[in-house]
Amino acid sequence: MRRIGVAKLIEQYTGREADELKRDESAIRAVLVEAGTELKRRDCVCPFCDDKKKPSAGIYSKGDGVWRYKCHKCGLAGTVIDLLARVEGIEVGEVFRQLGGKRRQGGAKANKPKAYADLAKLKAAMPYRVERVYQYVSPQTGRADLVVLRMVKPDGSKEFRQARQEPSGGYVQRAPSKPWPLYNRYLVQRADTVVVAEGEKCVDCLTMYGIAATTSPAGAGKSEYADWSLLAGKRVILWPDNDDLGKSHMSKVERIIEGLRPQASIAAIEPSSLDLGPKEDVADYVAQLETLGGSNGDITTKLREVLAGAVSRGIAAGVEQIIEDTIAGRREAIRWPWSSVSHLTKALQPTTVTLLCGNVGASKSFQMLESAAYWHDAGVKLALFELEETRSYHLMRVLAQRSECSDMTDPDWIKANPLEARAIFSEYADWLNAFGQCVYASPMAQPSFEDLVLWAKERAQEGCRIIAIDPITVAAHKSRAPWDEDAAFLHEMKQVAMDFKCSVLLVTHPIKNVSSPDVTQLSGGAGYSRFAQTIMWLESHAAKPSEVRMDCGRVEVEHNRTLHLLKVRNGKGQGMCVAFTFSGKSLCLHEEGAIVKRKKGKKGD
Repeated sequence: MRRIGVAKLIEQYTGREADELKRDESAIRAVLVEAGTELKRRDCVCPFCDDKKKPSAGIYSKGDGVWRYKCHKCGLAGTVIDLLARVEGIEVGEVFRQLGGKRRQGGAKANKPKAYADLAKLKAAMPYRVERVYQYVSPQTGRADLVVLRMVKPDGSKEFRQARQEPSGGYVQRAPSKPWPLYNRYLVQRADTVVVAEGEKCVDCLTMYGIAATTSPAGAGKSEYADWSLLAGKRVILWPDNDDLGKSHMSKVERIIEGLRPQASIAAIEPSSLDLGPKEDVADYVAQLETLGGSNGDITTKLREVLAGAVSRGIAAGVEQIIEDTIAGRREAIRWPWSSVSHLTKALQPTTVTLLCGNVGASKSFQMLESAAYWHDAGVKLALFELEETRSYHLMRVLAQRSECSDMTDPDWIKANPLEARAIFSEYADWLNAFGQCVYASPMAQPSFEDLVLWAKERAQEGCRIIAIDPITVAAHKSRAPWDEDAAFLHEMKQVAMDFKCSVLLVTHPIKNVSSPDVTQLSGGAGYSRFAQTIMWLESHAAKPSEVRMDCGRVEVEHNRTLHLLKVRNGKGQGMCVAFTFSGKSLCLHEEGAIVKRKKGKKGD
């Protein structure tokens, strides 16, 4: 689901009865998406605690029609109303007020939150021990526009509550109106360089060593609710937590800051380069420095060295990074087994999506296996998800290619020639074991697009440079608008490629009754052709002659396959064709060369 913001959801739900809203499963699903998680069926990873690896939460209905949320790790539970309050950082009564509804008879009035005379009384009213109080003090009024209370629950987990200081001086447990203020504004407004960290604890650690820093309230995923205008015209250094959520959060902060005027100068620190473990942050790094000993001056010097090494992230910085990565060999197109295809497409560059289409029987799956084996031998880390048949089925086919004996796919031949079949297997068994680790299969279940995106992210996190799925058309649609699912899937796969600098390769089919290769004739929605940088279409036909360009000049060859380069964004082969011969003996494709188009009126046309 496309995220639109909780405030927009509340506005969208305004006027609906609370009881009706609680019975709307789509409403609680939408709020969880805004909180930063996605339901897999009815289970999810809790966005409110450190439940990051496997789902410990989910939604359910007791039979009364009301949908409820429950996290078995942090204990959070409630209806869509409770989740709206939690994500928005306001009281449940305030949600009722904004919805225009009423609480249960006898409940507290939503527009009159309880006031506490001072912070001590506010802390005493919290359900758990308050470990730390962070005050977002306004430099203009001296009041705490926002107070964040960090609590420790009996099981050791953390919980946060928001409050604010009223003009009268008392405190109410209610977040301020949006946009929310930044933390540490007094120092930030006087500094030329400001570090943006994730969380008040991290900001305090940097401030202790004389470094101006700030953060937005409510952690990752809420950056759009904050007022970042104080950073306009400054040098801003982003220091994300060392995990995907932290990096994604800082990417959103970066986009917001880029739009400020006067324009800010932006740089970023790569946390993994600081010997930080997964999920560790600024505070963990400062703790490491303190553990090593040394004076405060030594620690300050080390922190400033880290900040000095921040990589520029201005609007033109992306171009500079591409140039430097290309020079250093970090950004290059992985070669195909065929020289003309490699040269003309430059398809498998980092951050790209490539589509390989073909009719049934065009040999595109054999082409995929042959390519995967070639990359494996070249030391390229890859993952290939075969959505049809078992892994053994595909390994048998690649064994036939490897041994150049197509009979290995024929059970009758194997039975009639046991010694030869066993000898072929014995020769390539070790290679098959190694290559087989790259191949995944799902013969008994039809994976959804959500399953495939999750699989792709896991493989990308493992460092796979190429992530391939064959064929994507087998994936299960869950809605009555499959074109929307197709577009969302391609967008998410593109994001995986960009986030992890890998290449995504999808094998697909054309729609029925296609007379000639065309990008508009791909199965699925328009997202497939829109998000892909390269689209190739393998056509099977009877043997025919074509003139091809080779090193020795132009020659005429006979071929039974043609690879149409329908979309080529990174190479020079747009609209060209490459002649291939598919061998029934080896089940492999031999590249004959790039087909030369004859000029009209030439003899023989």
